[in-house]
Amino acid sequence: VDILMIACGSNHSLVLDCNFFVWAFGNNQNGQLATRSEESHFLPRKMSLAYAERICAGGNRSMMFCKLSKRWKTCGDYQEGKL
Repeated sequence: VDILMIACGSNHSLVLDCNFFVWAFGNNQNGQLATRSEESHFLPRKMSLAYAERICAGGNRSMMFCKLSKRWKTCGDYQEGKL
């Protein structure tokens, strides 16, 4: 699979593939991998969001810009209104 973009947070990473799917791996203590648990994953897992146009990660947060809705989707640490 060809990679369009990579974004790295403090302890997690996001990858956007050529089919506009987002893959996430690493620490998930704050939900930054957008799974239903806080279990960390050290191999890339496809996130449920399809058709992302851009990704970014920072600290314990992840953001994906959805091509269809033209809105940012966020997950992770929401402390002090960061999301």
